[in-house]
Amino acid sequence: MFYIVLRQNLTPRDQWRKDVLAEHVSWAQRSADAGDLLLSGPAENKKMGIYLLRAVDAGAAHAIAKSDPIIADGCCTYELLEWDIQRGAASLASSS
Repeated sequence: MFYIVLRQNLTPRDQWRKDVLAEHVSWAQRSADAGDLLLSGPAENKKMGIYLLRAVDAGAAHAIAKSDPIIADGCCTYELLEWDIQRGAASLASSS
């Protein structure tokens, strides 16, 4: 199943501890490497982050989201939406 995580800032981004932000970046890379995090990034105003997760069920998706250091540290909260993707295909590749 696929899940969208809408992460809302509880404190302004410029007040987040730098070590927590660095841990968040590492968490995102590890989650992507594991195949759990498919897409992620901030909204244009940086008051929200948006993730696309792949997980076996909502409990597993919540566990992934809660393991994000900026959520665990209380900088942000989140909403989890199950997404029943029915059409479309995407090929994501990074260009060097």
